Amino acid sequence: LPDIWQQIDALDGEIGGQIQLELYSRTQDALAHTTRWFMRDGQAVGASGGLDAAIATHAKGAADLAALLDGKIAGGTKGKLDAARQQLVDEGVPAGLAADLARLAFLVDAPAITEAAARSGAPQETVARVMLGLNERFHLRELIDAGRRIRATDSYDLLAIAGAEQALLDARRRIALGILAEPGASALDAWKDRHESEIGRVAQTLDALTSSGQLTPSRLMVAATRLGDLSRTGA
Repeated sequence: LPDIWQQIDALDGEIGGQIQLELYSRTQDALAHTTRWFMRDGQAVGASGGLDAAIATHAKGAADLAALLDGKIAGGTKGKLDAARQQLVDEGVPAGLAADLARLAFLVDAPAITEAAARSGAPQETVARVMLGLNERFHLRELIDAGRRIRATDSYDLLAIAGAEQALLDARRRIALGILAEPGASALDAWKDRHESEIGRVAQTLDALTSSGQLTPSRLMVAATRLGDLSRTGA
């Protein structure tokens, strides 16, 4: 992030002020998301070796995911990555910085992927493909981002939003670990085949919530409940 911030700083007078502020906002959102993850779930991976070991483990995990995003990733994830990068370029953002910022939206899941790899013993690339595949199938990143944009002032609504976000991530972890317990690189496809009808119902509910244009704390909690139910169906 320090390198990205310096690149954004250098755009003073080069792009519109509102666009520049939005670039800073992207980094702020990524930092906040990752900080929340470490506060809630970051006690396990590398913890036995102390802080330095944990930092080294997660730094490698993030670097591995970045390399995957720059190289062999395909499907909907690649399409979203390319579209986000091109949108930034069209707004006048230099190509290198646009690529860094587009990648950042996916790198926020690097700690969760690293943790799942440590728990399951599966290769980092396999875990990344499963996690990103679940994000894509259920539009989880869009749903979480939309939840954070809900304008709520009531303390109970704020608690509901935070609880729903955590429930969505917990459900994704359970589903991913169940998938990763199966051998083979096609475990995600096999899981989709076994639970096709349940996945379809949950995806339909989540699609309706993300496309409605008006997400509320209660709707977000419904989404978390539906995905949580799916995560308990077994692999």
